[in-house]
Amino acid sequence: MTVRTSLRETFRNAQEGRLRMPWRLVLGLVVFSVVMVIVGALMNLLLSLVGVDPFDPGLDEFTGFENSLNAFVLGASALVALWPIGRYVDRRTLADFGLGIDRDWWVDFGLGFALGAENVASAVLAPVAAVAFVLSAVAVGLPAGIALRHAISRYAFIARFKNALIILIIGGYMVAIMTGLLNELMAVVTDPMGRSPTGWFADLVLLGAPGLATSETNAVLVVVVSGLVFPFGLAVTVWLAGVHWFSDPVNLDPDDHVVEPTATVVGSEAGPVEGLLERLFGRPRAALVVLAYRRTVRAPMKLLYALIPLLMLSGAVPLIVELGEIPRVLVVPLLLAIVWGAGTLFVLNPLGDQGNVLPATLLSGLSGREFVGAHVIAGLLVALPVGVAVTALAVMFSPLSTGAALLVVLASPVLILLGSVAASGLGMAFPRFSAVVINQSTKTVVPSKLAFLSYTLYLGLTAVAGASVFNEVVAELTAVMVSGLLPFGLAISVETLRIVATVTLVPLALAPFAGAVYAIRRYDRYTVE
Repeated sequence: MTVRTSLRETFRNAQEGRLRMPWRLVLGLVVFSVVMVIVGALMNLLLSLVGVDPFDPGLDEFTGFENSLNAFVLGASALVALWPIGRYVDRRTLADFGLGIDRDWWVDFGLGFALGAENVASAVLAPVAAVAFVLSAVAVGLPAGIALRHAISRYAFIARFKNALIILIIGGYMVAIMTGLLNELMAVVTDPMGRSPTGWFADLVLLGAPGLATSETNAVLVVVVSGLVFPFGLAVTVWLAGVHWFSDPVNLDPDDHVVEPTATVVGSEAGPVEGLLERLFGRPRAALVVLAYRRTVRAPMKLLYALIPLLMLSGAVPLIVELGEIPRVLVVPLLLAIVWGAGTLFVLNPLGDQGNVLPATLLSGLSGREFVGAHVIAGLLVALPVGVAVTALAVMFSPLSTGAALLVVLASPVLILLGSVAASGLGMAFPRFSAVVINQSTKTVVPSKLAFLSYTLYLGLTAVAGASVFNEVVAELTAVMVSGLLPFGLAISVETLRIVATVTLVPLALAPFAGAVYAIRRYDRYTVE
């Protein structure tokens, strides 16, 4: 017992309740190294997807690309690793690491900025600029926010279609990014913005700094303008607040509200769509399928979560336009993004999507097979035609051979089916019932973080394992990444990796069937407390 206690005290400080300092340093370095390898591998993979070789010496000759990339990887790794190191290794909060944003932190920041800029005056001018910036931002932002709220809640068209308008705005923003229009717009407005009053704050902060052409006039004007804008903005705010307070909100008709469906699972009168679904799948399943679609239409903000993978792939659109073809490495990720989105919308949270009608659904006599099958059908009716069509178009405009393209298209419905069935098991295992707040007046129920994470890992691991078996380049890249993660300088060969990937594909292929069985039994045994 004494030996065990002594050994424990060698590693752990009982008074502080954490590892002793040398072991914390060692473990912290290990965590940082692992995070840095992962961040570096992801960055190299991302660059390879967009056709950039990070090790091309020609890049560094003109732009210092490699040094910039290394600095970014180190900085990002430090920020990412700080949280697990602080919470699980050092047992300290971020504030204990000097990241507590309080008055002392701002004082230290100002002094550090002054020393870095080699301008002592910045230690005094930086707080003045900060105060002026806050005053002017509040004076402009507060009335603008009240005006926006007034428009959303007092005008019938905006109030009725606000979610659709938000999605259109976000969609337009993504289109601007994908087409390069945003970059062109920023290039046009950057110089005028720098000469406008928003750019005068830099003149005030850096006034007197060596080697910089700052304007004393702009520095003085920004203080004067901020002082004048604040009372004017305050007066406008009071006036807008009065107008908003004494006006009546829009009274939408009951049918326009986003309300929960009735407590019955089977409707009394079926429409044409419901009638077709009833003839194909039976009335209970058809009612749940229609219910899933209605919830999606009534809560379109949920689409934003389902479109996350597609938004991540949208950065490759300029490259596709430039090359005139879809790179072969994007075909499978595009198919996985469709599978991921369909699972997120309809299958990854079947219990939570029921909302307050879940007790009625459980008491309606529906079997687990009918309940789970209905949600899988809802996802497949959307994902199968869209996924197959998009995959076919992608392979048509890609340099894949005819045999490989045909194989991908034929495999797409199988992958969509297996992905949807697997999502049902994960969704039943990790349900979420609470709504996520999009803004002050918009909430939506989305799958839980564990469901998101596990489903993403399953699809990603399946894709990597399958690609490693059938593609030599992917196998080599995966072997390099896995070797970088292994400790003690261990490495894995491409041949060994392919054997491991082949063996791994067996349980991954069987996982959807096990997930479906679990989901059915989970529903049959589920009780509401």
